[in-house]
Amino acid sequence: MSREHRAERGGGAGYRHARLERVVQDELNEILRDEVSDPTLADIRVTHVKLSVDYRAAKVYYTCTSGARELVPALERAAGFMRARLADSVELKRVPELRFEPF
Repeated sequence: MSREHRAERGGGAGYRHARLERVVQDELNEILRDEVSDPTLADIRVTHVKLSVDYRAAKVYYTCTSGARELVPALERAAGFMRARLADSVELKRVPELRFEPF
């Protein structure tokens, strides 16, 4: 069976990559909701995560219901904490560097 055919059926590396993106998204939402103490980040929701092929970097797309504008500096301050919590909760060979972009 060809790689393209497996990807169409939902199998292979493409499926695992997409599943891991979803797991990281869910974990980041949980960390933001339950563990980050910065009130600036209280209304943030991660909408999508795009992992690099080697899992060294992740673009984290987010929305904010409060309409706050200067969220990237607050997210960057919390990124180290969130990476550490991801390392505790998700089995990864390496925890990706988190890069935040509004959705």
